[in-house]
Amino acid sequence: MIGRVDGLETSLQDKEAELDTAKLLSFAIALEKKRLEEHIDQLRRNSETERIEQHETYQTEVIIS
Repeated sequence: MIGRVDGLETSLQDKEAELDTAKLLSFAIALEKKRLEEHIDQLRRNSETERIEQHETYQTEVIIS
């Protein structure tokens, strides 16, 4: 009976270690996802700014012509 309890405790410790590893991996993935989302948002803002600047330049050229 004691051997079985020891085996179950070992199995539990192994599963806890697996869970800890999974938590660390999911945290790293969440951080990377957040970083990529922020990068995408920055690219969108830059693209919008560039589009507005190009439109203003075009309008200026049309007025000058």
